Amino acid sequence: MKKLISILSLALCAAFFGCNTGTTQLGYELAQQNKYEKAYEYQASKDDLNKALLYALDYREWKIESKSPIRASLATRNYDAKLKAEVSDNMIKFDTTGSKFEGKDIVPLRLLDYLNKSVKQNLRESKK
Repeated sequence: MKKLISILSLALCAAFFGCNTGTTQLGYELAQQNKYEKAYEYQASKDDLNKALLYALDYREWKIESKSPIRASLATRNYDAKLKAEVSDNMIKFDTTGSKFEGKDIVPLRLLDYLNKSVKQNLRESKK
């Protein structure tokens, strides 16, 4: 039984880290192609999206350097991420030029997806 649990644990770890590595690899590839921009679509006004994004950045502990236009950075153990956000009705476009992961240029897809989740949550909560 212990052997079965060990094997299942190893398989789950491999699957988990394999997904993370895939996202990181894609981020490296996009950076090599100079494709630092990523856009997300919403059903919200520019003002509502601006507020939701600023809350999301704060919640995710990004350092907001400018609110108009929105510029922010995040320095963690592995990331030195930077972003500029262009907010319009129904869309936020991020430019992550200058972001690095472990010293290599990257498009920080995972961090952008976390922000996207927080923006959506903020928009839902503001409608209550």
